[in-house]
Amino acid sequence: MRIIVKNLPVTATKQDIKEHFSAKGIPTDVRLLSTMRGESRGVAFIGYKTEEESEASIVYYNRAYYNGNKLVVQKSESKEARNRSMHEDRPVKHQKALSDGLEVGEMKEILKLLQAKKENAWSITVDDESPEKEKKEKKEESLEDIVEKYRKSAETKNKEKVMETGEVFINGIPYTTTEEEVEKEFSKYGMVAEVFMKYKERTDSWGEGHTLNTGFAIVTYTFPKDACKILGETILFQGKHIKILPSRGKPVEEVTDKNKSNLSHGRYNPVFFNFTAILGVASKEKKVSKRDILKDRGIGVGGKIALLESELIERTRMFLKDEGISEECTCSKKPCICMFISKKSILVKNIPYGIREGEIREHFTKYIRAVFSPSKTLIILEYGTKSDAMAELKQNNFTRIRDQPIYIEYLKVTKERYAREMAGLPPVSGLKSAENELKKEKEDPLMLKLILKNVPFQAGRGELSELLTGLIGTDYTLRMPLKADGTHRGFCFVEMQSSDAANTLLRKLRHVHLYGRHIVAEKAQV
Repeated sequence: MRIIVKNLPVTATKQDIKEHFSAKGIPTDVRLLSTMRGESRGVAFIGYKTEEESEASIVYYNRAYYNGNKLVVQKSESKEARNRSMHEDRPVKHQKALSDGLEVGEMKEILKLLQAKKENAWSITVDDESPEKEKKEKKEESLEDIVEKYRKSAETKNKEKVMETGEVFINGIPYTTTEEEVEKEFSKYGMVAEVFMKYKERTDSWGEGHTLNTGFAIVTYTFPKDACKILGETILFQGKHIKILPSRGKPVEEVTDKNKSNLSHGRYNPVFFNFTAILGVASKEKKVSKRDILKDRGIGVGGKIALLESELIERTRMFLKDEGISEECTCSKKPCICMFISKKSILVKNIPYGIREGEIREHFTKYIRAVFSPSKTLIILEYGTKSDAMAELKQNNFTRIRDQPIYIEYLKVTKERYAREMAGLPPVSGLKSAENELKKEKEDPLMLKLILKNVPFQAGRGELSELLTGLIGTDYTLRMPLKADGTHRGFCFVEMQSSDAANTLLRKLRHVHLYGRHIVAEKAQV
C-alpha cells in the first residue's frame, strides 16, 4: 500500500505531489526525501488506503511525465524486507560486517583496546592477561547484562500493563481514517471491544473544513492476550507504517462550562419513567381513563402508581433483554467481558410519551431501524455506519422534543449481539429469550426475609400491602415498626414462605418508586 516515486522535479512540494498523485486514490501519506540542506532529492514515498489504489497508481504513473521529468514508480518494500534481502545477498563471512567492512566482533575488540589504553596507557598492552584486565572484561560483560535485563524488564512491564487493560496505542494513522476502518483492520488479530478516537476541526491542506481524527487511536481487545500478540509490532495500515505501543489510558477530558453537561450523558436510568408515561401506558392497555386510575378508593394513589410502575419496569427489562441490551456489568472484570458498546446503535431516553416515528424522523434522519420500548419513552435507533450514529448523537444529545429534554448514549449490548454485529448479521435474530436470561440472575436459596428502606412516611400499610400483593400475591407477612406517635419509621420487614418469592420481590423492587422515593430492598439480617 506504499509506492516509491523517483526522478521527481526538485521544485515539487508535498502538497504538489499529493494533488498530482490523486487520480487513482487520495494519498494518506507523502514522505519527500531531502538533503541536509533541505533540498529535494527527487524521491518520495506515497501511501494509499488500499492495495488496489497503490497498484492502479503504479500502472497509471509509471513512465509518465511530470513537469518534464519521466517518473519511475515502483512498489515500496518494508524495512524488514529490504534488510532480509540484503542479508541474503551478502556473503556468509560478511553478513555481520558493518558499513566500513569491519565485523561486529572486531569493532568490539577495538573499542576494548581503546578503553584500556585510555585508562592506563603505560601498563596495559594488547596481549596483557593481568587480573585488572580480567576484572575489566567482567565489568563490561556485567554492563551488557544490565542493559539486556533493563530491556527485558521494560518489555515485561509493557506486557503486564496490556494484559491488565487489553488496550494498545496506535499513533500516526491518517487523519481521514474512521473507527470502522481501524476496527476492521485490527479485528484480524482478535475481537475488538472498543475503538477510541478523538476528533477536531482541521483547516489545513490535509482536510480543509472537515472534522477529522487527531492521528491516534486506542484499541481495546476483548481478550488481552490478543493485544499482547501485536504489541511492539510494526504493521502497514492505509499506506503508513504503524508501530503498536502500550496504551497509557484514554485522555481525560477537561471539564469546562461548555462541555460540563456533555460529560454527564449516560447517567439517565433507562428504567425510570415519569408520571405521564406510567398513566398513559396503563390507560391505553387497561382501556380506562386516567381519571379512573387516579380515583382514591381508600388505599392511596401512591401504591397504585408504584404497582403500575413495577409492571412497566418488568416489561421494559424483558424488552432490553430481548434486544440484547445490557443494563449493567455482571462480571466485575476489567476490561468487561459481558457488556460491550455498540457504536452503530444509540439509545434515546426520556422521549415524550405517545410520540410517533414520523416526528422522530424530523430529528434523526440517518437511522435504518427504530424500536420503541413498551413504555414508549425509550427508543433504539440502529445505523449502517458508526460515523452516522456518532454524528446524530452529538447533534441531538440534550436537545428538546416537545419541550422535553432527551438523553442519548451508545447502546450497551451483550456479547451475543456484539458478535453478530461484528459478523454483519442482524443484531437480535437468534438471541435467547428474556425469560431465560432473567432466570440466570443470581438468587439466594436461603433468603426468606427482606427489609424495605426509604419508605415514604405518607405511605400507609394499605398502600404497601396493595403494592406487595400485586407483585408476589398474598403469601407474605408485613411488619412495620412504629414510633411513639403511631407513624412508621421509614422501613418495614417482609417475610415470605419460599426463597423464590423473596428473590422475585427483590428483583421487581429494584427500580420501583413510591411517592417519588426509590424503595431500597435488601436481605434482612436474621
